[in-house]
Amino acid sequence: MTFLNLEDEMGMLNVVVSPGAWNRYGKIAQPSSALLVRGVLERDRGSINVLADRIDQFIIAN
Repeated sequence: MTFLNLEDEMGMLNVVVSPGAWNRYGKIAQPSSALLVRGVLERDRGSINVLADRIDQFIIAN
C-alpha cells in the first residue's frame, strides 16, 4: 500500500493506493505537483480517506 496526503484550502485528505493502482499510476503521481484522484470515500473517526482507483495529473492552463 502507498499512502498520500493531499492538502488544499479546505483541509487534509488521506489517499490509500493499492499496489496494483500504484503500479499503474505511480509514474504519473510522483513528479506531479497537482493530482486528480478518483476512488471510494471513507469517513472514520474524523478522518477522511479515499481508496484510489485512478490517479491523473492536473494540468493548469495559462
